[in-house]
Amino acid sequence: MKKIKMIFCDLDGTVFPIGSTQITPRFVHAIEEAAQRGCIFVPCTGRVLPTIPPEVLALPSCRYVIYSNGSATCDLNTGELFHQVLMAPEDTAAVLELLRPYDLFTELFVEGKILISRHCTEHMGDYYVPRHHLAWFEKNPSPGIEDLADYVLEHQVGVEKINITLLESPLREEIMAKVDQLPGVRHVSSGASNLEIGDAKANKGIAISLLAQQLGIPMDSVMALGDNDNELEMLLTAGVSVAMANGTPAAKAAAHLIAPSCNEEGAARIIEELVLGQTAAV
Repeated sequence: MKKIKMIFCDLDGTVFPIGSTQITPRFVHAIEEAAQRGCIFVPCTGRVLPTIPPEVLALPSCRYVIYSNGSATCDLNTGELFHQVLMAPEDTAAVLELLRPYDLFTELFVEGKILISRHCTEHMGDYYVPRHHLAWFEKNPSPGIEDLADYVLEHQVGVEKINITLLESPLREEIMAKVDQLPGVRHVSSGASNLEIGDAKANKGIAISLLAQQLGIPMDSVMALGDNDNELEMLLTAGVSVAMANGTPAAKAAAHLIAPSCNEEGAARIIEELVLGQTAAV
């Protein structure tokens, strides 16, 4: 195995223990040690940029972040976007029209903001909303938008992704089948009951490949860690790919290695072993 020079790492279910949004001291120490050896750390998440905990972005060697499932890559030092793939307004509107008959908490990720309808704003307590999204809405109060589809078309808004926070079977499969009929978009999931819809050309695999190439790092010196189906392209692209023990069957099948679960410091332990050359410890 070649020396690992770059680590692309999912957050929820990979770095964060289940039910938490905190990085552990052991993971921080592993990234600090890796940085001292010249290894670059890049968070690669489905989250929108402002909902990524600042302590993650403050980790040593973390200059870049990939967010919204690979739709954007930001240089944290300059604030500039290195890479961006947005849904066309017409494609976003088509998805929203498809979703209109259903009573779903639907979010649009746009330029570091989360846009929701006025109805969802007024009835937020009736829906499941992730805690870190609730925190964002509390810090950024808004009356919501009367009609998201009309707004996107009128203002020609490019959308990073559409997020549906709670969608259970069989409705989930019904909507997935309908989205499959729309050209130019794709759906993925970062959990058992959510659905994320973005541009067909936006995925974590393309994003990590472009950034590694820009920095002159060959893919066989790149490690990727993930746990869910929105990481499949990333796991298939990286020279060394690691799925968590708590990961989906598809993620595990795409990866070269399986790490202990996120609740067992799996990300830190695999970095200690493969990057730092330390004997894995519980």
